[in-house]
Amino acid sequence: MHMAESMKCQFDSTCKKSGITACLGCHSQFCASHLLEHRRTLEIHFQELFHEQNSLSEILNNATHESRSAHIYQLIEQWEKEQIEQLRNAVQRARTSADHLLAQDNLTLNHTSQQLANDLQEKFATDNYHEADIEQFHQRLQNLRTQIENNEPVTIDTALIEWTKSITIIPTVPTVQPLENKATTTAIAEWRPAPYREFDLEKVLKSEPRYNTGIYHYNSAVAVASDKGEILWYGWNGRRNQRLFLLDRLAANPRDIHWTHGIEGNIKSLAWCSSIQRFLFISEDGLNTLDPVTLNIELTNVIQIGTDYSLCVAFDGFLYLVSTKQHIEKWNTANWGMLKKWNNVVDEEFSIGNVTINESHVAFVAHPAQAFLSERKQWPRFELRDHEMRLIRTLKSYADRVYYVSVLLPNGDWLIGDRAFRGVGQDLKLYDRNGKQKTSFKYNHEICQLLVLDNQTIAIQCAHELLLIDY
Repeated sequence: MHMAESMKCQFDSTCKKSGITACLGCHSQFCASHLLEHRRTLEIHFQELFHEQNSLSEILNNATHESRSAHIYQLIEQWEKEQIEQLRNAVQRARTSADHLLAQDNLTLNHTSQQLANDLQEKFATDNYHEADIEQFHQRLQNLRTQIENNEPVTIDTALIEWTKSITIIPTVPTVQPLENKATTTAIAEWRPAPYREFDLEKVLKSEPRYNTGIYHYNSAVAVASDKGEILWYGWNGRRNQRLFLLDRLAANPRDIHWTHGIEGNIKSLAWCSSIQRFLFISEDGLNTLDPVTLNIELTNVIQIGTDYSLCVAFDGFLYLVSTKQHIEKWNTANWGMLKKWNNVVDEEFSIGNVTINESHVAFVAHPAQAFLSERKQWPRFELRDHEMRLIRTLKSYADRVYYVSVLLPNGDWLIGDRAFRGVGQDLKLYDRNGKQKTSFKYNHEICQLLVLDNQTIAIQCAHELLLIDY
């Protein structure tokens, strides 16, 4: 029997020895001497890696904040110059247009004045005037005086510029968080909400819900969604029967939150603040924050116990607080400082409810006092305002029940509705951002709130249930 022929050393073609050992990395066969030389080569390559790593560390240690930020600051300054130039051009165009219109108006007034002077001169020269002529000329002079003193031939129509959205600094690579206790370098990208996509609201609302909490034993409930699609839900039926829990964006893993605060234990309103990644809610104690990760609740010093704040909404780093006395306050969540206050946003006999907000507008329902509603002296109305509380649009409702809905969708559409004229449900209307009605239809449930989640699901808080519908 012949012995099996061994493989030759593969270090190079000149070696005639047998390859007695294989490298576990490259799987080549080497003789004893060349195996040691192969390992020395690998060690040299590995030392080169150490050298490169040390070189990069030295670069980072020697690099100043100014040197690393110089390029991005240059881009920011370039953007600033371009915006200033565009603003100057817009101002100049506005001035030129105003000068042109004012000159035209002044020419018209001069023409009217000259015509009046000619008519006066003609009447006087021919001695052809009497009391009626004097009265007529006197009226023409008064009209001309009014036009000169009170005339405003031009007005200014400005468009709001959302400066907080006009420039944003974002990482060039996704933010990652390494997994612990893994031999390989694996990472999970931070979850980011998908861009908003359009959907047929009527079709979605009339489709079968994927999830229903069945909260029939609660008299009242409120809900709010985070920008990660989590839903914070609160139901109340007296201090001994209340529940606060958090659902993930798949409506799974409900986590109950222990809540025993407040004089009456009642939570009035919920909001989500993306800038601090916290839920906010108003209780009898004041304004509280809730960490969705740890479920830790902290009381802020924004609202004092016993005050009359009833609603809160937030967008980016700003919080809007609504009082039962018809005023609204705007707060900065970075330092909890009040920026502005609007008194008497609605008339004294009205209260503000169903407040929602998007990147450019605030919408709410103005409810009249029950006495005015019962006597048909006042009717509820839907109001759309900008972030400075300037009124943009108002729509009346003639329903005498409290089942109203007012929702601003992320694309700028405005959904409003009230109790159906006959039977149960609501009559809903959808308007685009320009105030044009897109559709109207009847919905068989009574919507209190509508939340858009993670670009594929909407959550509907009805009178006695929380529905989740995919689209």
